[in-house]
Amino acid sequence: MVIIFDGRVFAESKKKLLRSKVDNLLKHGVTPALVSIYSDRDPGSVLYTRIKVKAAEEIGAKFFAVAVAEKEIAKIIKIVKSFNTDPKIYGLMVQHPSHKEDVISYNWVKIIGAINPKKDVDGLTEKSPYTSATVKAVLTILDYAEKVLKIDLKGKKFVVIGDRGMVGRPLITELVGMRYEVRGCNSETKNMGQVTQNADILISAAGKPGLIKKDMVKEDVVIIDVGSPRGDVDPEVARRVKFITPVPGGVGPVTVVCLLENLVEACYTTRDTHLSGSS
Repeated sequence: MVIIFDGRVFAESKKKLLRSKVDNLLKHGVTPALVSIYSDRDPGSVLYTRIKVKAAEEIGAKFFAVAVAEKEIAKIIKIVKSFNTDPKIYGLMVQHPSHKEDVISYNWVKIIGAINPKKDVDGLTEKSPYTSATVKAVLTILDYAEKVLKIDLKGKKFVVIGDRGMVGRPLITELVGMRYEVRGCNSETKNMGQVTQNADILISAAGKPGLIKKDMVKEDVVIIDVGSPRGDVDPEVARRVKFITPVPGGVGPVTVVCLLENLVEACYTTRDTHLSGSS
């Protein structure tokens, strides 16, 4: 019997725990505040920002969505730096546009490079002390799958599709660090279907709808679909698997909560002293 992971329900349970931590911060005069800079000309960015605003409000945190229509990269970076020095802002992120032609996409490395690493709660840069929110979500779901399926992930063969991307690259680094056997794939991988057929755990972050067909996976595989806004995995594949995350409603909601977890952690880290002990 296939288990279709309900990311929304899972995320709600984690929000309750976060709410108690935020209440503790508020009692000590600390209000978790996150700024997200996004392009209001990109429909995907507008949608994802709206979802994050709602989630932040539900746990009692502040979420400031800053839309930029600037075409001059210097002005956008200036906006980023202005929040770097604001002591009331504990987290700062930039929403990656769904369209490559957006000015933020063109200058992505420069823009995120301007973020103060200590406020990089989305884990966008290498110097950030926080695990990428999406990567953290995947690892959290894997931990859940291991428990609910009563399996041991050690010794299982992992395949990550999209190993050069924003999610795939850091995810592989984390999995290797956890001593899992991992194989990465990308658009240049020959005979990708043969590679994926050997996977016990298949994680796809290619951003190519319907890329994974049912003849590319073996029976009872565990699949984590990070594709967005539509899934990388063809719906027919669900008939062959043991565990799968749907799109939407799978990794996405958990990613948002993981972002907020990082924000709350940033508040405790910044204010440390007695706060961490009373959380």
